[in-house]
Amino acid sequence: MHIVRTIDELRSALRSRRERGNSIGFVPTMGALHRGHTSLMSEARRRCDVVVASIFVNPAQFLDPAGYDRYPRNEEEDARLAESEGVDLLFAPPVAEIYPDGFATAVTVRGELAGTLHDTRLAEDGQLSGMCTIIVKLLNIVQPTVVFFGEKDLPHWIAVERMARDLNVPAEIAVLPTVRDTDGLPLSSRNVQLGDHRQRAACLPRALRAALDVVDSGAGTPLEAKNRAREELDVEYVEIEYVEILNIETLRSATDLSEPSIIAIGARVGGVALLDIARSAAAISAPETTHG
Repeated sequence: MHIVRTIDELRSALRSRRERGNSIGFVPTMGALHRGHTSLMSEARRRCDVVVASIFVNPAQFLDPAGYDRYPRNEEEDARLAESEGVDLLFAPPVAEIYPDGFATAVTVRGELAGTLHDTRLAEDGQLSGMCTIIVKLLNIVQPTVVFFGEKDLPHWIAVERMARDLNVPAEIAVLPTVRDTDGLPLSSRNVQLGDHRQRAACLPRALRAALDVVDSGAGTPLEAKNRAREELDVEYVEIEYVEILNIETLRSATDLSEPSIIAIGARVGGVALLDIARSAAAISAPETTHG
C-alpha cells in the first residue's frame, strides 16, 4: 500500500491503472478506522481492481472547532488496517492541500431534501454543505468507478445520491449495511468518546429494534413505533434529539408502515452525539438504486 499526500501524486498513481481499464473503488473516511470502515474496504477489494481510501478530518463539517480538535486521529493504526484490507492507495492530505489559500467555493443540497435533513436534525446547519463540498472534491480527485458508504451515515449517502443525480456524477453509489458491536451499538469513531457511558448508549439499538418490530409487523402506526422506541431509551442519561420514521425515497415522515422506511434515532449520551438507523424489511427487499 502506498500513502499519498498530494492530489497530483494520487492522480499520477491512478492514471496508468485507469488507462489499463481498471475499475476503481473508493472509500472516503475521516480516519479513526473501525470494522465498519474495513467492511467497506473489503467490499471495494472484492468488487474493484484498484482500491483507494482517504483519511481526511474535514474541518468544514464541524460547527464547533473544539469538536474538530477532539476528533480521534491515529494515522499509523489507520494505515495498518487499510493495508490489511487490501487498500492500494491511501490518500491522507493535509488541510492546506484540500483547502488552499483563497478557496472560495462550496457545494450544497437545497430544497425539500435539505429541509428534511435539517428539520429532523439529521444534518445541522453548515454540515451538509461541508460534507457535500469535500465529497465532490474527492470524487473529482479520485474519479472512482464505485464509491462506498455505510448505511449508518444516512445524511452522507442520501445527499450524495441526490448530488450524483443532479450533477451527473458518473460514480456508482454503493450503500452497505451497518456493522455493529456485540452490544448492538453501531461502530463509530465517536464511540471511543463515550467512556463510562458506553453501557447506557446501548439503549439506542434496543430502541431502534423496538421501533423496527412495530414497523415490520405492519400492525401499528408510525406514532406507535416512535413511542415504542422512546420507551426503550434511558431518558435519565440519554438526551433524545429525534426519533423519526421516514419514507426512504422522499425522507418525508412516513404515514403508512407499508412504505419502505428508515427508522432514525439521534441522541446525546454523556455529551456525545450518536446516530443509529435501520431500514425496514420493505426497504431492504426493495431493489437498491445506484447511479452511474
